[in-house]
Amino acid sequence: MVGLVIALTLFAFGGFAADKPKAADKPKATEKPKATEKAKAPTDQDLVTKVLDQWKAATVALDFDKALALYSDKFSSTEYGDKAGLKTFLKDSKSQGLFDGIAVDISKVKVEVDKKKGTASVTGIELKVTSGSATISLDMAKEKADWLIKGMEVQQQ
Repeated sequence: MVGLVIALTLFAFGGFAADKPKAADKPKATEKPKATEKAKAPTDQDLVTKVLDQWKAATVALDFDKALALYSDKFSSTEYGDKAGLKTFLKDSKSQGLFDGIAVDISKVKVEVDKKKGTASVTGIELKVTSGSATISLDMAKEKADWLIKGMEVQQQ
């Protein structure tokens, strides 16, 4: 019993001598930890996916100004015309309650990047509102260092 009390006391006040690191084992105060890997720059696929995530968040929040910031000034669409036409459509639809119950599912999205052309295709976005659903495809282009949406196709379900 006395041995157990001594062992517990030693443990409580710093452990056993065999458990203490030796001076040679301790890192010097001036030494910096060695990096095992360099930070990896994001790929174009990563950057396109990031824009998609931002687009989804802004769309679900019905923050169309934030969503439209992800669109190129060169945006064009057969359904909405240019970026200004899309903005008008989104604002009017929101005021009419057409986006009530909005949900966006990107779990089955397919992203294809063409590095040579600086373009990307995002297909399989599922959008649902109380009045129905649609599948959305986005065409993206790299403008300067940013990936922006330059085209959109919406297929009503």
